[in-house]
Amino acid sequence: MSDDYGNTWTDISAGLEITQFYAFSNSQNNSQLIVAGSQDNGSNKLLNGVWTHVFGADGFEALTHPVNDDIFYCSYQSGGILRTYNGGVNFDNINTTGQDGAWLTPIAMSPANPSTIWMGLKDMWLSYDEGYNWENTTNGLTQGQNIDEIAIAKSNPSYIYFSSKDELFYSTDNGSTWTSTKPVPGYYITGIAISDENASKVWVSASSGYGD
Repeated sequence: MSDDYGNTWTDISAGLEITQFYAFSNSQNNSQLIVAGSQDNGSNKLLNGVWTHVFGADGFEALTHPVNDDIFYCSYQSGGILRTYNGGVNFDNINTTGQDGAWLTPIAMSPANPSTIWMGLKDMWLSYDEGYNWENTTNGLTQGQNIDEIAIAKSNPSYIYFSSKDELFYSTDNGSTWTSTKPVPGYYITGIAISDENASKVWVSASSGYGD
């Protein structure tokens, strides 16, 4: 609001709870730390009750390091994946593969090793060094379709699941080989959840409409 024809301004929007969050990651190390991606309002960090806007654009998936609060990952539309080592002051763009991804590009961290990162673009990419180097584990398996969801089994991180449209792909050997199935043909897979005790027990949610 301005009462002097725009020479000075007063922010009257403080406290409005209107941000739409797409995804978030809460720290295993610090209950007071959350990193979250929001529609049109970028990626944001909540630390000790204070929000900080750390990156612009649309914010999507986020990952927090299990022991180091200064290391986290956030993302923006169509495959922009970012890593910070100083709590969000500076970022490196780690998608150096040359591939784009879905509007909301999925990323996942291995529960066994935080340096192991999975990224779903048009292929499933695997990094063992926090995103410095990437290995293509599918090589055209999705026939150019975007990958939508990723899940890693906590009980056995060699079990990896991902989806593309209505197709579910899974590997029991850390991405060396893949098998596919269509749980509900024609229904877009919107989420994957794996049992904490049984890496072969999986739930999926599905939608009758397609879209990225």
